[in-house]
Amino acid sequence: MKNALPFIFLLLPISFLFAQDYEDFHLNSKVKNTLVYDMYRLNVGMYDVQGTENLLNGITNYDKEKLSADEYFIPKLLEEAIYVAKLMREQMESPVVESGRFAGMDLFTAMEKSTYWDVYSFLTYIKAKPDKYQGVNWKFSEIYATWVDGGTPGFIEMETQEIYVKVKEKMLNEWGFDAKRDFEMNFLRGIDQEILRGIASEFRSDVDNALNEKKTGEAYKYYHAAEKIARFMDDQEELAWCHHKHGRICMADELSEHGIEAYNEALKIFKDTDNIGAQIIVYNDLGNAYNISAQTSKDFTSAIRSLEKSLSLSKGFPKDDKVMSPVTALIYRNLGDSYMGLENFKKALETYQTGLEYTNVKGAIALKRKATLEMKISIVHEALGNTMLQKEFENKAVNTYKEYETEQAKVKKS
Repeated sequence: MKNALPFIFLLLPISFLFAQDYEDFHLNSKVKNTLVYDMYRLNVGMYDVQGTENLLNGITNYDKEKLSADEYFIPKLLEEAIYVAKLMREQMESPVVESGRFAGMDLFTAMEKSTYWDVYSFLTYIKAKPDKYQGVNWKFSEIYATWVDGGTPGFIEMETQEIYVKVKEKMLNEWGFDAKRDFEMNFLRGIDQEILRGIASEFRSDVDNALNEKKTGEAYKYYHAAEKIARFMDDQEELAWCHHKHGRICMADELSEHGIEAYNEALKIFKDTDNIGAQIIVYNDLGNAYNISAQTSKDFTSAIRSLEKSLSLSKGFPKDDKVMSPVTALIYRNLGDSYMGLENFKKALETYQTGLEYTNVKGAIALKRKATLEMKISIVHEALGNTMLQKEFENKAVNTYKEYETEQAKVKKS
């Protein structure tokens, strides 16, 4: 039996003999290879300003479903730094940071304006040079302030587009959209507001691209992601644009009642913020939605009212305005459709012809509007029995659309 003990050791897994390796082996996949776990592994303690609460408490048992340990704990560290900066501002004058990312800014403002990526850079710096940090339970706000005041050595310049990609991937592929869950909100708090606003804008553009490809399922995902950011920032204008995109998705899904409801939600906000340009766009889309809804009821009253409101707001823009003229042409097209629905062909023709006056600006979108209006005029002449005019405008529409395709090809090539 004297040789039994060595034999038993041979049967034991190596991890049993080395506690740290054993712990690493059993870690949740969202903890391994994270900076906050590196702090734990290197024995760098990070506590609150009172020195009583371990800000990385629970790291080895971390099991959140959606976020990595970095994405959960780094926002907590950031929140502590911002809290302490505000607290200290009331008690003492803030020194000015002389170098690094926050050069020229007072220290407390620099801490308040810090982002997830700043704390990420700081932890990366500690990981690279851990000697002076190891074996001590630090007040995180103090060592972070020292790093900021020292010129943020080792700061990682994170490109805005790189941040966009990281955040968009997480929101689309890992998060749900059913509630404002704390861990998601903490992650968003660590990101600069302007960057978040830009990400929301990208999501809204993604809605349009998905709808152009007739992928309404993807469009819903992008809309929900943009809406989550808008609600998190409490940005009413951003939320209004989200409602507008929701309306477009509903119309693509042939849910006109829901589309009308979404457009009206957008309008409420844009009226409150006095955003005239936005109101012009939404009133037009609302009118078009009423047009579609009226195909069975033949009640085009709401459509005409909305479109005329859109036109009244656009009167202040000249006919040669490169941005607004194609929009105005579109409004006249939709209004002409309302009169066509009422079989008021004379009024429809007059409306389409007025719309043509707004298609003389340069650009592909104006050519597309012109081709559409020419085809609409051709259809009216067919209804009126004007065969020659019907053929003339049909040919015009075909030729104009060819010009549009040529112009589009130039844009894509450039």
